[in-house]
Amino acid sequence: MNKVEELIGYGRENGCSDIHLTFGLEPMMRRGGKLGALKGYGMMNDETLSECADLFLKKAGNRPGIMDNIEDMDLCYETESGSRNRVSIYKQQGHTAIAIRLLSDHIPTLKELNVPKELEELTRLREGLVLVSGPAGSGKSTVLAACIHEINTNAYKHIITVEDPVEYHHKNINCMVNQREVGRDVDSFARAIRSAQREDADVILVGELREPETVLAAITAAETGRLVFSTLHISEARNAVSYMVDLFPAYQQQQIRTRLKSVLQAVVSQRLVVEEDHSERTAVREVLKLDDLVL
Repeated sequence: MNKVEELIGYGRENGCSDIHLTFGLEPMMRRGGKLGALKGYGMMNDETLSECADLFLKKAGNRPGIMDNIEDMDLCYETESGSRNRVSIYKQQGHTAIAIRLLSDHIPTLKELNVPKELEELTRLREGLVLVSGPAGSGKSTVLAACIHEINTNAYKHIITVEDPVEYHHKNINCMVNQREVGRDVDSFARAIRSAQREDADVILVGELREPETVLAAITAAETGRLVFSTLHISEARNAVSYMVDLFPAYQQQQIRTRLKSVLQAVVSQRLVVEEDHSERTAVREVLKLDDLVL
């Protein structure tokens, strides 16, 4: 077993959510929200980090050594045992560093996640924009996957997901689900969203709204009768509209604000709260309708 498979196997067996490989440190594991070193494994050096990075890149179909010419890369790594993991390879102080998110193979249902009833109702909409907001690592992608699974189980539609990378694999149940990966199947979120409208999509999942082009494409898709789900990396869900509007130049902002008000159905706010005994973290969610948002 190679070093990567060994570390991922250890992380999964011990309930970790993330693994970090950084020069001069032992492997760092995040469990229950807390980061700690894997004692006795040994310090990460440039040779080990390069070997791990090249293994990830080779498995993803990229040329070994490509990291010498780019700043960072996100990809999905599937182990020999079939577990899927989101990997971010980046540079720091001239050294390679690696962050690994251990993805669950099981797509939870909305019932299993114990989400508010209002969120389940949003999956039955025919059109509009639904956002899930919260800090990094709060489970936004899992909630979206559960929403897509809910639609896939109870409706008969064409679903297209656009992700970077694809995190959860959806089987075709009642719906037809096509999953596109940015950098592999399409060159940008915005282009994939625009294409989805020509591909007869009923539902579009967008991994994240982070550039004005992507926001604009998502708004247009919702205006033309699609149901669009996406995420925002903001802590205050009430400010979702202002956050997106501020991505645009001043002369465009009022028009974008007006268009958002016409398509935005709700913002689901989510964060993880540590239990009093520090044994685990619990997701706390709130569904904010248009009247609850700062416009």
